Amino acid sequence: MKKKIVIFTLVMAFMLANTSMSWAIQQAEIRQGKDSIAYNVQKLNGEIKALNLEGDFGLTPTLGVSTNFSYLNDDDNILDINLKLKIVDEYDFNLTGLVGYHTRFNGEGKNQIGMLFSKRQSEFVNLNAGFNVLLDQPHDSLGYEVGADYMLSNDWFLEFGFKKIAGEEDTGGLTFGLRNYL
Repeated sequence: MKKKIVIFTLVMAFMLANTSMSWAIQQAEIRQGKDSIAYNVQKLNGEIKALNLEGDFGLTPTLGVSTNFSYLNDDDNILDINLKLKIVDEYDFNLTGLVGYHTRFNGEGKNQIGMLFSKRQSEFVNLNAGFNVLLDQPHDSLGYEVGADYMLSNDWFLEFGFKKIAGEEDTGGLTFGLRNYL
């Protein structure tokens, strides 16, 4: 059953990429020597679902590290550490694979895989899409983000979208925040 979910998710993601639809706030680009940090708030129905702090670090032109810390409440925090592998790098489209580890601060951890898409719409607007699947997770194994970013300056971007954290029930919510390229 798990294999069917992963295959279905990958097929749907490629179909969405081919129809220019998107999903995520994480960035698919890997920029060697140009690291970024982002902070966003995730809300639904007026209630804060999570506070997220994300970091991207370009190690080589084709390899990077992505980290994402999610604060859900005082007793429940999550840290994702992923290796980003560049698959497609074109002027207006980027596709990146993710392989990593999803850990809760209570000691539980799961391996995960995923993909990120970025599609340039104009000089100032990028659409971003992404998903990750927790391996060996019996339910709620799929996490995803759908969003866009707007360039405020050369180093600052406003980000907004919708995110659901993998492995968690009731964490879907609208996100808004800022990204800074260091």
